[in-house]
Amino acid sequence: MSTIASNLTTLSLDTKREIIQHLDLRSLAALGQTDKLFKILTDSQLSKFIQAIQCPPSQESPIQQIKSHVEELYAKADQLKDNRIQHLLTQPKTLENVSLLQKFLKARDILILWSKILPNAPMLDQLKTCDAVIENADGFSDTFNQNKQQLIANTTFLDLQGIYFDDRAAPHKLTHIPSELFELSQLKFLDLRNNLLTEIPDEIGNLTNLQHLALCRNSLKTLPSKIVILKTLNNLILRHNKLESLPLGMTSLTLNILNLKHNQLSFLPNDFHNISCAYLDITNNQFSSIPRFPNAMKLLCNSNLLPLTTQAAKVCNDNRKKIIAGGKAIIAIAALGLAYYNIGLICPSLFN
Repeated sequence: MSTIASNLTTLSLDTKREIIQHLDLRSLAALGQTDKLFKILTDSQLSKFIQAIQCPPSQESPIQQIKSHVEELYAKADQLKDNRIQHLLTQPKTLENVSLLQKFLKARDILILWSKILPNAPMLDQLKTCDAVIENADGFSDTFNQNKQQLIANTTFLDLQGIYFDDRAAPHKLTHIPSELFELSQLKFLDLRNNLLTEIPDEIGNLTNLQHLALCRNSLKTLPSKIVILKTLNNLILRHNKLESLPLGMTSLTLNILNLKHNQLSFLPNDFHNISCAYLDITNNQFSSIPRFPNAMKLLCNSNLLPLTTQAAKVCNDNRKKIIAGGKAIIAIAALGLAYYNIGLICPSLFN
């Protein structure tokens, strides 16, 4: 044991508790190894950390669980390039600082939603400090509840997409979805493209009238199991995420469009090949092979994964200019037993 560590073990309990309160994650992990009492105190502080910042359930150790969640928070904050929190990003990752950063991110997301569904919302760009953003967001819950019935009845279309090609718009990207959104049960169209979302809560299942859900260009690794109960859903746009798996039961959906292009899928659920879908795009994932999809009218996949029939090859050849090219891989448009039709006529923004 080093001289410093030896001296730390001789400190009084109150002094040790005081030290623990001001340590960042790395220091907590190191200090917990110096003696049994510090281990007890640091474990208690880590439990407070997990509860305070609402870490998602995990099989990881407490310190790794917190580390993963905190790294995700700081990565989102760094992408926002928001001057109101730059001072937090350079300070030690103590419980106080991490909690404050999380409060800010949630508050600014609330203000973005507020500005979309209610008049006279505080203007995010006009709030100059981190504290001002948090304080102004505090009024949203009461305002929302006062107008809830009207909002539920009138809100059928909600555009919350970030602006992908303009870095100046980064402060208006969502880092999470405010819970109030899932009370808008008459929503039919929800656009959440180009944000910084890493998860979609199970409460998405409350939106039982949803017909169009766009989640492309986020950082989603999984989908909530409740997404399969959205029986009215027609279009599910998930391209350009980090999806590694899909939930069981997606065959209960009858979709017009399911776009899974540019994800990290290497396998599909056992029943997925039976999905009923007019247009299915699984291009640019990590499959080594794929099954046939008898209920898909049009399938887009990398050409090496699905051998084309002679007829399909001829159609692709005749329509070479209409076939989408992705890098060196040619993407084949294969109709499995049903008619071909010109993909360019269906709203290209859903596919590209």
